[in-house]
Amino acid sequence: MSFQAEKQHSRDLIQAFEVRSMSLRTCLLSSVVGVFLLLPTLAQGDPNQPPSAQGKEVHQQVDSEESSEPTQDKESSVDEPKDDSFMEPRGGAMTIGDGEGFGLGTAIGDPSALNGPDRDETVLDGSIRASTISLTGHYVIKPAENQRFIIQTNFDPTFLGTDLSYAWKPTGWEGVLTANMFLSSAHFSPFDDQTPIVRLPNLEEPYLQQGGFGVEYAQEMAENFDLAVALNYQNFAFSDSLLGGNRFVRDFTGTPLTIGRNGTGDLYTLAVEGIYENFDEPDAPLSGTKIRFGLEQAVGMGNSSTAYSRLGANLTQIVPMPGFNSGPHSLVLNVQAGTILGGDVPQIRGFHLGGPFSVRGYELGEMASGTSFAQGSLEYRHHLTKFSVMDQEIDMRASAFVDYGSVLGTQRRLRGMPEYLYDKPESGTGYGIGLNFSTDFGLLRLESAWTNEGKQSTYFTIGERF
Repeated sequence: MSFQAEKQHSRDLIQAFEVRSMSLRTCLLSSVVGVFLLLPTLAQGDPNQPPSAQGKEVHQQVDSEESSEPTQDKESSVDEPKDDSFMEPRGGAMTIGDGEGFGLGTAIGDPSALNGPDRDETVLDGSIRASTISLTGHYVIKPAENQRFIIQTNFDPTFLGTDLSYAWKPTGWEGVLTANMFLSSAHFSPFDDQTPIVRLPNLEEPYLQQGGFGVEYAQEMAENFDLAVALNYQNFAFSDSLLGGNRFVRDFTGTPLTIGRNGTGDLYTLAVEGIYENFDEPDAPLSGTKIRFGLEQAVGMGNSSTAYSRLGANLTQIVPMPGFNSGPHSLVLNVQAGTILGGDVPQIRGFHLGGPFSVRGYELGEMASGTSFAQGSLEYRHHLTKFSVMDQEIDMRASAFVDYGSVLGTQRRLRGMPEYLYDKPESGTGYGIGLNFSTDFGLLRLESAWTNEGKQSTYFTIGERF
């Protein structure tokens, strides 16, 4: 096809498939902004009563109750919620700030079966979106000890996301109810910086835009074992701009990008996430076991008729090892696997290999995407030294690792993946070295890796990779 003919073909596709941003995004964004503006008011209580008067009233009420029942023991009720009733982030995730107010990093608990830009996936967490330097901030309000509002936002040149959630532990319940709504926009890692590059009909780079909401119940089922179950809805589309823009049904070759007919896809899912963990310490463990598992069942409704079952499992075993000095040393074994059963599976729910959370040495999405995958990592961590920076104690460890992953020949089964991306490596091996810095506010990792094809990549990431 000549250049002029190809240009005319692109214009025709623009006219045929350009779709304006839907009102759903506008409604969700308005709701997020509106609730965020109301959060300080919710935290203040009755504005007509001064704080000192409120405290005096509560104090008088307690004194009255104590005087009427002088012989009753003063102890808290077993049903009284405590600060630790809300599940906290795990795995060395960066967190700076107290339990309330502004802070950096994530404040979202784990496990979570809700959708959102900062909610951990069972497997290959963080592999779906490409970002430059992702900075996360949060604002937390507790109107009562058994309630919590969180608004969490990401700031990055190629990734924006907002997650607004309200968690409530009813009196007498062992678990926590959570509702959330979210919006996000980012480069989709399998489409980003590939050869040939994925383009929209107007030859702009595609941005994956997502929005949705859900309701979840999470509970500690046994010692070291937490489970979360959620009902979710999400809407997704590919746009030509990080903020808003025009949505497109197809790429510049005519490949459909969504499962819907109007440039968007709707997913209604029942999700289950579970974690068993007995690490000796959460941020930089030296021994123990961690098992993640997840199930996502999609039901064909609304703008899509897709129905599938997505299964994933993630096993980590850490054992103490000898080293060249007297500090703590360990060997980390991580195995991840997943498969999708059923019909029309959209590319955003596939498994995408490559990058710091998968096979290191490759970039995010540089390896193939598929409906099944298996991945294994072996990593030795050797203690180097401890030192302090601005009153922060830092434990520095060196690491040496090897990774292997494969999509098991399933790269042609995802809908919305252009055929010219099928030639990406189906499997690959990566190996390298790194430095881990365990701090009071999270785990920092600097790693350099090479592939079996001789490609080299360097990563700086926050938190564990499992």
